[in-house]
This record gives sequence, C-alpha cells and structure tokens, in this order.
Amino acid sequence: MNNFTKRITIGFLAALCAAGLAGCALQPPNVTSSNPATIDDTWKMQGAARAHLFFVREVNGKEVPNALIHTRNAGTGQGLKVTPRVITRRLDPGATQLEIVSVVYFNAPIAYLLNPESNWTVSGTLTIDLEPGAHYLIRGELSENYRAVWIEDGDGKMVSSVVESKGKQTAETKVGVQVTQEELAKRSPTETAPKTTTTVDDSPLGRVIAFLGVQRGESLAYVTSRFGKPDRALNKKGEVIVFAPGIDTVDEMTVIYKGLGSIIFRGDGELEASVVGLIPDAARYEFEYGDSLIDVIEKVTVYENAVAVVSALRRSTTINDLTLDKLANMLEEGFVTENRQQADVLSHVCYILASEPTGRFRPLLERVSRSAPTAKLKRHSKKALAQMQSGGRLPTKK
Repeated sequence: MNNFTKRITIGFLAALCAAGLAGCALQPPNVTSSNPATIDDTWKMQGAARAHLFFVREVNGKEVPNALIHTRNAGTGQGLKVTPRVITRRLDPGATQLEIVSVVYFNAPIAYLLNPESNWTVSGTLTIDLEPGAHYLIRGELSENYRAVWIEDGDGKMVSSVVESKGKQTAETKVGVQVTQEELAKRSPTETAPKTTTTVDDSPLGRVIAFLGVQRGESLAYVTSRFGKPDRALNKKGEVIVFAPGIDTVDEMTVIYKGLGSIIFRGDGELEASVVGLIPDAARYEFEYGDSLIDVIEKVTVYENAVAVVSALRRSTTINDLTLDKLANMLEEGFVTENRQQADVLSHVCYILASEPTGRFRPLLERVSRSAPTAKLKRHSKKALAQMQSGGRLPTKK
C-alpha cells in the first residue's frame, strides 16, 4: 500500500469513527407540514462483508441520522458481517439542500486496510424541490472507474443531477461533479452513465417487470407506495398478521402480492424494515405469460431476481418450444459476457436447454463450454452437457 492510499484509507476510517460517535446526538429534521415528502437511504450488498450505501448526510447544512451511522451501530459485535440499515426520513416540501453520499462500507475496520483500492466514495450537495407527499430514494453506483449518487422519485425517475466521479479514486474525486440530466442524455451509449430503476406500468406484465426490479435495501413504505397494500402478511414464524400502520419496524415480515410473489423485509424494532429478499411466483408467470417471460427476464436489471425466475423455470415440469428457443437465443447472444451476474442467469439456462429431450441444443452448449469467458458459465455448461448424457431430462410441451 503506497503512502497516498494509506492517507486516504486512514482518513476514511477516521471519518467513519467520527460518524458513529456523532450519530448518537443527531436528530431528524423538524417537520411542520401535514403532507411531508419522504426520502429513503438505500443499500446494495456485495457479499456478506461489504455493502454499498447511498444516503443523505446533511439536510440544509445540518447532519442528520443516516444509513451509514445506523449500519455501523447495527454491526456492533458482528465481526465482519454487515447488517445494513436504512433511514426513512420525512421533510417539509419545497426547495431543500441535500448532501448525498455513495460509499463502500465494511463492518470491520481492518477490512478497509485489507481492501485499500476499493474504498470508493463520492459525495456532493445539490438542491431539489420536494413535492408534498412524494417519495424519493437515494441511488448510486460504485466501481473502480465510476462512482455516482443521485435522487429518484417513487416511479424510478431520476429527479436530480448526478453527482459523479470517473477514473481511479483519489482525494480530489471523493467530491463529485454535478452532471445534469440534459448532459447525460447527450452521452453516447458507450459512455458511462447511471442506471435508473424499473418504473411501474399498469399492465399485468408491466407490474411483473417492476416487481422483479425491487432491490434489497428498499423500505417497506416505498414498496407499498409502488405496489399497494399486500394481499397477505406473515411474521417470521409464518403466522398471518394484520398489515397496518406501525408494522414497518417489525424484526422480520413476508408480504405476498398475488400473481407477483413474496418480499421479505427485516427491521430492528426501531428503524423501518427494508427488503432483504424476493421470491418471484415464476410458475404463475410461465402459466400467464408463456414465452413472453423471456422478454421479461431480459429487461430485469436486478440480476438476483432474474436468477430466481430462471432457477424456478428449471424446476418446471413443462416448458414450451418457443420458450426454449428464446432461452437458447439468450444464451447464444449473451454467453460471451464477462459480467458474472449475467453469467449466473445463463448458467441456469444451460440446464434448462440440456433437459430438452431431442438434444437439439447440444452444439450450443458445447460451444459455450469451450468459449465462455467466465469460469462459472464454462463449468455449468459442462455440467449441463453431462446431465444431457445421463438422461436427466425435462419433458416439453408443444
């Protein structure tokens, strides 16, 4: 580790410690409106020991409770394990100055020293006109060469400039540059730009696509604002509970949307519960939408949800020929990817194609097993071929 990297890492650790100590004294903003706006912090897990946090640090120049502080507090005594926590805050409508932050978080301080090249962060201050009763979320991206943070409304539409920095992380790039939506629209498809959330359209298939766009870290209030009151709610023992105001801080709860699936929320009895898992009703999707389901999978930006759907298809007893052909086309066009998340989806596709009784997808699977750039996809395509040779087949329907 060079001296420059050491200075950044040590400074970052000091800032985290100061945030944890300061958090005890911080108070949420005073709200006078009878119809306030709501802003949620969000997070993305990157394995059990690392998370990306996207949060509001200051409102009108005053530091407020946030996801970084409460995630740090929740991780006390947990070792390396990260236990992310979100903050859902109410604010008076109107022009509001917000400092927003995108940061990599490790629970154990030693992890920052062991991962000095990936302690990415970017922050910036912007002003947004909050609408009465509207719901907003802090979103972001973090990678070696691109770090960004922005604000979306409850429909997944970007409503602020993007605070971003490009290239390798340096002390100077920790404070981002504001880029307007007009400037982003002028970028070529090959240029780096943030990816926004899937919006909800009112059609049944549109709701499925939006449901599969639900991300871990989204609050219960936000999810219900998008999809409405769930058809059922269960506690962690599987007992039916009444879904009513005040339920949003329960330790664990599963809500069920008929025709869509289940979402698992977890809180801590004080902070609002957030999404920790999603179980799609893939069998119903296949029954209702048939081969259109493949088009849905290709539109899903939350890869773990796409994996869940394709994995469920593997367990299906019947898959029609048109669906198989679309899956084969997906594999044909996508197996050259080096994106490991996309490779997860395609690995399941390999097993589905191997189950076709005539063996007509063997040449494609053999090509994938030889040429896929990711070790995982190569390995699973070879296993799928072995499954085909052993006769482990799935019946198809015409």
